[in-house]
Amino acid sequence: MPVDSLWYRRGSVALPENMDDEAALDRIEKMLTRQWKHNTERGTDFVAFTGGFSVGMSWLALVIYDRGVFWIVRESEGRRLRYRLRSLYGFVFCLFAALVVFIFGLLGEGLHRGLILGCLAFGWLYGMNMLIAAMRVPDLIERTVTAA
Repeated sequence: MPVDSLWYRRGSVALPENMDDEAALDRIEKMLTRQWKHNTERGTDFVAFTGGFSVGMSWLALVIYDRGVFWIVRESEGRRLRYRLRSLYGFVFCLFAALVVFIFGLLGEGLHRGLILGCLAFGWLYGMNMLIAAMRVPDLIERTVTAA
């Protein structure tokens, strides 16, 4: 398991046979706009986005991701839409918040308690965000490309 899997989500979705590449990428681009990911770049077989990590917009499935790319590949089973999403800014934000909790625990009750509280804070903040994203993001992408 590579270390970057802590802040990257990778996946793929099978594309419907009756949908051409351009239509699939159009849908992804519209979905990114609805998810407030406005800085997009588009090529013939990919759509990429960049944008900051947004605190307080938890209703958006892609809120934790600051960069990503969607591309179409042809395989023996058919075409697939692959994606790679990065949550590095969210990772750093949660790490910083856990550091603050660690410092308060260190000052209040010592090193051992500070480490425990810092780890719990990071696990809760980042872990819960990634767990929720693991459930919502693949579903969002699949619904986007397979909707009638």
